[in-house]
Amino acid sequence: MRLLILTQKIDKNDDVLGSFHRWIAEFAKHGEEVLAVGLSVGEHHFPKNVRVFSLGKESGVSRLRYLWNFYRLILRERKNYDAVFVHMNPEYVILGGIPWRMMGKKVGFWYTHKNVDLKLRLATHCADVIFSASPESFRINTPKCHIVGHGIDTARFLGIKRIPDGIFRVLSIGRLSRTKGYSTLLGALDMLKDEGIPFETQVVGGPATEEDKVYVNELKGEISRRGLEKTLGLVGPVPHNKIEPYLASADLFVNMSGTGSLDRAVLEAMASGIPALTSNEGLRTTLAGFEETCMFKEGDAKDFAEHICAFMQMPEDDRRKLGERLREVVEKSHNLKKLIPQVLKLY
Repeated sequence: MRLLILTQKIDKNDDVLGSFHRWIAEFAKHGEEVLAVGLSVGEHHFPKNVRVFSLGKESGVSRLRYLWNFYRLILRERKNYDAVFVHMNPEYVILGGIPWRMMGKKVGFWYTHKNVDLKLRLATHCADVIFSASPESFRINTPKCHIVGHGIDTARFLGIKRIPDGIFRVLSIGRLSRTKGYSTLLGALDMLKDEGIPFETQVVGGPATEEDKVYVNELKGEISRRGLEKTLGLVGPVPHNKIEPYLASADLFVNMSGTGSLDRAVLEAMASGIPALTSNEGLRTTLAGFEETCMFKEGDAKDFAEHICAFMQMPEDDRRKLGERLREVVEKSHNLKKLIPQVLKLY
């Protein structure tokens, strides 16, 4: 199959979307040719059967120019692809819906988020087949939707091992945004600090919007007000291909997101053998059988602190065994090498 892939950003160094670089490379292993299109394009290294196109955001072109580049590209290259795979952006599915249908191109749409709006409903109508990572990650009831698990490069994270140094280290990776539940983390850390339990916490990630930047300043002020500067470190954004050292330093990965989708960062931590603690309902199916240990009540700082404390008091060997079992869950249900052939088969 010759596949046209559309995504927001193609850049192996991006802290949020860098993981999708590996998806494109994996698609290329199973197809004759891949045309990869990003709203913007940065550094990339792909096999010879991958051609990369940008709609021009990195050059600062206007939205009207994006639109022109989009239609020019999908029409000019129409003889070079047989089907379409759209990653997370319902706008592409809507804009290309009529031309692709007229050209006989089957459209697949990947989406993982609890949000349901008019754009998503229109994209659902326009797509031929929909892929999502979990039942919680796509909330429109349609026979088009197939739950296929997430795409985690499990081999990459296999060799990450924690070297104990006497300090319990907590890690969180994700965009700095109000929706990510950092206020709950601060409340929990404040309680643990008052208990006199020695630990350190790192948050890896940065703001994505102007609103997020305002929130980061508020977050820093709250950290200072609570006296958590020595306990909590805001690392900032880190390229996705350079996160291993942070995972290797962690005893526990925490996720407070309220997005309701299957969070990739949590699965990558689990693939590294790190115990995970989350309130995100999008992970409930994946963590079936581990809920009591690995899930806390969303927005409940006290419950969060109690769960963190339980992990701190857990014997190191028990934490290691739990991490191994969580890795097995990701290997079985969310392995990128298993995902791509399954997606292509559904076309």
